[in-house]
Order: sequence, then C-alpha cells, then structure tokens
Amino acid sequence: MTSTPPSPVHPSSGKVDVFVGGAGTGGTVSGIARGIKKAHNPDCVVVGVDPVRVDLVTPVDFCLHALSHWQVGSLLALPASLNEAGKGGSYAVEGIGYDFAPDVLTREPGMIDTWVKTNDTDTFAAVQSLMRHEAMLVGGSSGSALAGALAWLRSESGRETSQTPGKNIVIMLPDGCV
Repeated sequence: MTSTPPSPVHPSSGKVDVFVGGAGTGGTVSGIARGIKKAHNPDCVVVGVDPVRVDLVTPVDFCLHALSHWQVGSLLALPASLNEAGKGGSYAVEGIGYDFAPDVLTREPGMIDTWVKTNDTDTFAAVQSLMRHEAMLVGGSSGSALAGALAWLRSESGRETSQTPGKNIVIMLPDGCV
C-alpha cells in the first residue's frame, strides 16, 4: 500500500486512517482489515457495511413481491443486535448480505471495528449520486458502501475523524467502471 502524499492544500497522515467496505462474503473487508492493520496502520478504523434484515411473514407476501425484493437480510454485523428482524426493511441490493456468517468473514477481535447497516433507499440514492455527480457506473454494492460510509461519518467517531486534518478515509466501491 502506498502512502498518500501530503500537500499544503490537502494535508495527509500518509496512511489509511479509516477503511469502509461492504460485506458480501466478508472476505474482502476481512482481508483488507487484516492487511491494513498488520502491515500499514494498526490504528486504522475498519467499518463493515451490511444490509438490513427482514424476515418473510407469510407465503402470500412472498407471492406478491419479486424475489429480489424479499431476501432474508444479512446476519454478518456485530453486535448481533444489529441483525434483529424488523430493524429496517427488505433489500434488493445484490452481491452483499447473507443469512449466515461465511467462513471467510473474520470475527477476530480488533479487525472490523464497527458495523453499519444500510437500506435500499439510502443505497440507491448513493448510486444515483455517484452516477450523477462523479460519472461512475456503479451498482448497489457500491451504493451500500457509500451509504454506510456516510452513516458512519454522521456518528460521533465519524464526525471526529472527518474534522481531523490529514485523516484519510477510503471507501471501497467494488462494482464500478471508471
């Protein structure tokens, strides 16, 4: 990993201070967390992004809605209370969110520092914003990562980090063409 060169206009710590990534199987966010913390910056804050969870209520509901809009939500985030059914709604984002914890997802303490849950409304608004303002052709996984990053930046620790000169926040947009 190369350092970010500082300049008078853009001061930089020279390292990744925060990494935000969506959790599909969890392999990417886990691997990057391990690599950054062991070889680049042990103090890097890693934020995992995971879709909300909803359970199907009746077979009638299932028949009335498209399958992609009624996925059982993800169970990857910690603490487990973030994954309780009924907290949020259904999600249509493909490529992230599982109803089991894949083996490649690290549960090693100190690797993924915090989790943010995202929903379709915020996810697809982020996709539209990236397309409209940055001309990036991205899908829901990238929108979820950006929506999660924005949610984290509104938290107390996110605001503190964003207001500290020189801090570098990296958001992985996994499905874009630039």
